Amino acid sequence: MNNYSQEWFDTFLAPMSTEQTAREIDFLARNLFQPIYQTVLDVCCGMGRHARELSKRGYRVTGVDVNEYALERARSVDSHTRYLLGDMRALDALGETFGAVLMLWQSFGYFDDAANEKIVRDIARILNPRGRFILDIYNRAFFETRLGERKIEIALRVIIETKTMNNNRLRVELDYGSARDAYEWQIFYPNEISALAARCGFREILRCANFGETIAVRSDIPRMQFVFEKT
Repeated sequence: MNNYSQEWFDTFLAPMSTEQTAREIDFLARNLFQPIYQTVLDVCCGMGRHARELSKRGYRVTGVDVNEYALERARSVDSHTRYLLGDMRALDALGETFGAVLMLWQSFGYFDDAANEKIVRDIARILNPRGRFILDIYNRAFFETRLGERKIEIALRVIIETKTMNNNRLRVELDYGSARDAYEWQIFYPNEISALAARCGFREILRCANFGETIAVRSDIPRMQFVFEKT
């Protein structure tokens, strides 16, 4: 499983623009109308960037993450959201059902094919009837043509990123100068992730890019968003 370091959180999430967060939250709210989808589980919630904004809008949000550092940061600025230490492979242990489940910014695909599919089946089990699953993931078609090394300038730092692929798995190595991280995921073409969701009891309501319902998924846009509904 990918273990995101303090270096990663402080480099990539701390400087996130309020405009980008607002765009993403507006998209979530448009597709999770209340009161039907008022109870929300944010899987891999990180530092609570989405969870706390949804809580401000009246949703009852539970955030789950395996990273205690991220959860401590989330709790330090948000007393309205419940943040729990937990593994996405053990969602049944929550003993609850939800109107909606979120999994955002490529938080899906850490494990092998069978384990990844089981997670989607588990999500279907903990959703209420007609509950929604919103998934924000990488588009394989974008990354398979953009492998190799590049420099990223962010937060007054230069990070060397190296991307490689082995079959359907993307590996990203980050060199911060003083530290290094490596992460790996199973990544999908759009129709592949829709077919996986269908096998697990979901129908596709929406697929788009850049958190805009009218923006088509394209091979030159790195991430794609799906809204699935439990059948």
